[in-house]
Amino acid sequence: MNNSTPASHALEPGSGHTGVIAITGARGYVGSQIVRELATHGHPLRVLTRTPAALPSALAAEQVVGDLADAGVLRRLLDGAHMLVHAGGVVRAEDSAAFRLNVDAAAALTEAVVDCAVGRVVVLSSGGVFGQPGGTVYEDTPQRPTNPYEVSKSQAEGKFAPLLDSGVACFLRPTVVFGGNNPTNALLRLARRIQGRQHIPVGASACLNYVPVTDVAHAVVRAITDPDTPRAVNLNCPAKMEALVSLLSESVGVPARIATIPATNRLQVAGKRIPHFQNLAGGRLASLVDSTRIETRYPEWRFDQRNVDSILATGLDAMVADYRERGLL
Repeated sequence: MNNSTPASHALEPGSGHTGVIAITGARGYVGSQIVRELATHGHPLRVLTRTPAALPSALAAEQVVGDLADAGVLRRLLDGAHMLVHAGGVVRAEDSAAFRLNVDAAAALTEAVVDCAVGRVVVLSSGGVFGQPGGTVYEDTPQRPTNPYEVSKSQAEGKFAPLLDSGVACFLRPTVVFGGNNPTNALLRLARRIQGRQHIPVGASACLNYVPVTDVAHAVVRAITDPDTPRAVNLNCPAKMEALVSLLSESVGVPARIATIPATNRLQVAGKRIPHFQNLAGGRLASLVDSTRIETRYPEWRFDQRNVDSILATGLDAMVADYRERGLL
C-alpha cells in the first residue's frame, strides 16, 4: 500500500497504546499472522480459542476458551479490552447452516462491544460480499453475494452496522488470501496444473483478486489505531490474472501453458478449447476468466503498482515452498 510510514506505525513501542487488544480467530490462517504482527510490538493480547493450546513463546497471549457466538465468553474476551480485531468465523463448510455462525457471532460481538465499551473494532470481512458482477468494484458497489460464505459475510456486516455508524468499527475486505502455511491450499490446484504442463485458461480481461496474507496483517494493524481509516476498505493486489499465472509458474519452475480466452462467453469458450475445463470451472479456477476487479477508492490504501510483481512473487514463493515441504507439490 502507498504509505509514507509503515503500516504498523500506530503500534510502535512508545506510541502510548497500552490497552489490551482482543482477537478472534487468532489460531486461523490470517488471525495467526495478525497475532504475530501485533506481538512484535509488545502489546498485551487476549485471544479467543475453542480449545486451550500452547502458543509459541513469541506469541504469548492470554487465552479465553469458548465459542465465538457465546455471549458470556465474548464478554470475558472483551472485559477491559481497548481494541478488538475480529478475524474469526467459518471459512470452509459443506452447508449454509454452518456459515450461520458468521452472522450469529457478528450479532453477539456487537452487543458485547457496546456492553464492554471497547473503543476500536476492526472487522475482517471479505471481498466476496460483492459476488462476481464483472467490471470494477469499489467499497460502495452494491453487494450481490452468491454462495453461502459470501452471503454470511454480507449479513455479518449488517450486524456490525451500529458499530460502523458510531465510528467504532471499520471493515477490511481482503480478496482471496494466499501465502505460506495456508491450510486451505489456495492456488494448489492451479500450481499442480502448471507443474503437470496442462493448459491454463485465462480470460483476456481477467483480473487478479488475490492478496498476500502478510499485507492483510499489515492493513489490520494499521486500521486498528489509525483514526483516518475509512469505514470500509477493499484489500486487493491489482494485476492481470495472466501476471499471477506467469509468476506462479516461475515459483513452480515450469513454464505456464497459458490459453487466452476471449472476453465473451468465457466459461463456455474455455470448456470447448480446454479439455475437461468444465470439471474445473467451480471455485477459484473460475476466477481465471472472471473480469471482476476489486479496487479501493482510497489512494493511500492502494498497493503501489510499481511493487505489485514483487509483492506477488514473494507471496507465491512462500506458498510454493510450503506446498513442497508438506509434499503437496
